[in-house]
Amino acid sequence: MPKLSITLFLATAVLAGSLLAENRVVFRGTVQLEEPREVVLLQGRTELGVFPVAEDGTFKGEVELDSMRQLMLLHGAVSAPLFVKPGREITVDFGTERMDYTFSGSPETRLYTDARFVIYPGDVQLTNPMSWDMYKRYMQQGLEAKLRYIEVFCQAHPDIPDAWREEVEDFTRYSNYAMHINWPRFHLQAVGASVFEEEDDWRAYLRELTENIEWNEPRLRRTGAFASFAEWAITEEVRENHPDGSFLINAFTVVREKVDVPEMREFFVNRLAQQHLANEPVATREDAKAVARELLTNPNYLAALETIEERAAATGAGAPAMDFTLEDAEGNKVSLSDFRGQVVYLDFWATWCGPCLAEIPHLKRLKADLADRDDIVIVAVSIDRERDKEKWRTMVADLELGENQLFAGEQVQEISRGYEVRGIPHFVIIDREGRIHQNRTVRPSNPQTRRMLEQLADS
Repeated sequence: MPKLSITLFLATAVLAGSLLAENRVVFRGTVQLEEPREVVLLQGRTELGVFPVAEDGTFKGEVELDSMRQLMLLHGAVSAPLFVKPGREITVDFGTERMDYTFSGSPETRLYTDARFVIYPGDVQLTNPMSWDMYKRYMQQGLEAKLRYIEVFCQAHPDIPDAWREEVEDFTRYSNYAMHINWPRFHLQAVGASVFEEEDDWRAYLRELTENIEWNEPRLRRTGAFASFAEWAITEEVRENHPDGSFLINAFTVVREKVDVPEMREFFVNRLAQQHLANEPVATREDAKAVARELLTNPNYLAALETIEERAAATGAGAPAMDFTLEDAEGNKVSLSDFRGQVVYLDFWATWCGPCLAEIPHLKRLKADLADRDDIVIVAVSIDRERDKEKWRTMVADLELGENQLFAGEQVQEISRGYEVRGIPHFVIIDREGRIHQNRTVRPSNPQTRRMLEQLADS
């Protein structure tokens, strides 16, 4: 073979090997559990690879990736979420618990975990009894520290993609903003108070934060904290400036006013429709759906819009409220249908739920305010585990929660499906005929709750 040909052949081989390496990721590591004898790599629910575990507890495998992905490496019930860039060799050593693992070789994952948890321990200290002013300064300083850390980290790892750094910064910023929303509830729980005296300043500060929302940035669609905070801002805008008429139609109006980029406008309209259309009152649901159709062109969003009616028929406004019979704190059997003819304010909660406990003072005050109304009743359903039943009974007695305290027990899954309980506290208003008036409705701490119940009872 001529010398030139040999040189070209070798150069081509080296180049091909380099390109292959840049598009592959190697996973290696160890496991401590004897079973299973394989490690599985997932993207969402899609299986990307299965790596056998050797007799000495080690594993190794490769996959091909064309871009950075968020993946999950699993050994049985032990999970290791990772952000994986092509060309990396990542070592993961699994422990024995669900999130018990260590890793190296993925600075993208290190950036995410450090920026979220290490630099800013305030994320898990919301129940500390600090004043609102102190908490506000604490959050401001924490955000500054996180963003500085991200900057320094990326300087030390210049191959981290700019888009990934931007995504982590977006997550950090909007998570910080969103954490202010529930501060009053956590604060009241921590100090044992029932009134948040600094509410006006808190609301004013949150309004300042909403001025930072980047409504027209398509990249933010993948940042859940952005969507949550922006939707809260929309809800507040409706509450303050458009209190009458259909909530959803008014929310669509706010989106029109704030969002100029069509794909972002559709993003918000779709999210609002998915969350609220099923609970839109029957009288205005079709009108709200028609407005959504006018604003949407994305075929996936339009298809999703048509499926909401099925959900509404089962658990939305106007649907028959699922009946159940449960045991109360005294051991008596109580059925939801026992309250037919009354407006029912249904509260799903648990003894371990901090936000639920923060609502209890408001719930007790609401009950006292409605004491002379025999046409309105408050019914609480605990979704605590069966083994915590005595703990529930003790709390009901100690906090003097009163009557109609029910325990879901073995029926918790069925009842949760029947009312689409995905998180707690979860409140439902049921009309006198036993139909759902509003699912996922306002909490007792909302000043509109009493008015809504009385208006429905008087209608």
